[in-house]
Amino acid sequence: MRNGPLGHRAVKLPAPELLLVEREKIVDYLLNPSHRYGASKARFFTAFGFRAEAWEVLRNSLREHGQRGEVTQVTETGFGPRYEVKGELATPDGRRPRIYTVWQLDRGQAAPRLITAYPSEISSPNTTTALCSRATLPAPISSAETWGRSSTSIPQGWPMRPNSPP
Repeated sequence: MRNGPLGHRAVKLPAPELLLVEREKIVDYLLNPSHRYGASKARFFTAFGFRAEAWEVLRNSLREHGQRGEVTQVTETGFGPRYEVKGELATPDGRRPRIYTVWQLDRGQAAPRLITAYPSEISSPNTTTALCSRATLPAPISSAETWGRSSTSIPQGWPMRPNSPP
């Protein structure tokens, strides 16, 4: 299997109708504002209307993202191939931010499982509108307002790809 970017070939995930997104991955990680690595992701996803008490909505959107998005990179791991998928995410508030999802097809399993999801690269951390193909925010939101930090404490080059939880 080839490691790295796939170039211009359109590649989809294997067994897309069986993609696995576990409740714990969403509730305990992606929508958990107290999680060491997931807190910034929780702020991102809740800003688009996702809620832990209705975790299935994010699960369904992530599965759709994995089914429709294109694989941009494949990396062989000791457990099997890991796929990075880029595309738009359907959200409760109607906006469609561009995100990456990472899926692992463990050896002996029928379908990939979600490892993580995070915002696609943006041109500026000072506005959330850059993340959306259909911007509907009333005004740009400063990074300090969005992330609850002073603008000087935001990591340079945000968004960073925090490691997935073990």
